[in-house]
Amino acid sequence: MPLSCKEVVLYPKGLLDAAAAGVSDRQWWAVYTKSRQEKAFARQLLSHGVPYYLPLVLKNYTCRRRRFSAHVPLFSGYVFMHGSEQERIVSLTTNRVSKILPVPDAPGLIHDLRQIFRLIASGAPLTIEQRLAAGRPAGADPLRGTRRSGRHRGDPPGRHAAAGRRELPVARGLRRGGRPLVGNNRLRARQNA
Repeated sequence: MPLSCKEVVLYPKGLLDAAAAGVSDRQWWAVYTKSRQEKAFARQLLSHGVPYYLPLVLKNYTCRRRRFSAHVPLFSGYVFMHGSEQERIVSLTTNRVSKILPVPDAPGLIHDLRQIFRLIASGAPLTIEQRLAAGRPAGADPLRGTRRSGRHRGDPPGRHAAAGRRELPVARGLRRGGRPLVGNNRLRARQNA
């Protein structure tokens, strides 16, 4: 099955580097869109020339024995917009916005988004995580060994164990992110290279 065309995820191309380097009259906003409206909202921002970042990851799934692939948002429902007050008002006219949250810690958000952008661009396989806390290892599962985690006493560790995995940067305030599917030894080798 052909892969759906990947959307423009970062507009303009050097947005994250330019935002990290200098001071701007624009502010970062975390825009929470209506259900499944992230890509359509990003297309409308692009047509209005409003800078944004929509992190997309490749997701493979099977339905009725057929395999499908799609680019889905890493942060379900969120688009990160870098705009002025006037551009915020323009985004509200799209009728795709549920709410707009100002980002109080812009340098922290930019740092996290740059790391996420690099990790996605590297092509490393990721899993989407809905409830991460910044600084908490990805393998630390408070429900491990309970019925709710899917692993029961006496079951061999294996597919449920996330030992040796490290956490992807979490967008502060959203408590969502992803987890790279590589072991610590491969991450250390890439960090040293």
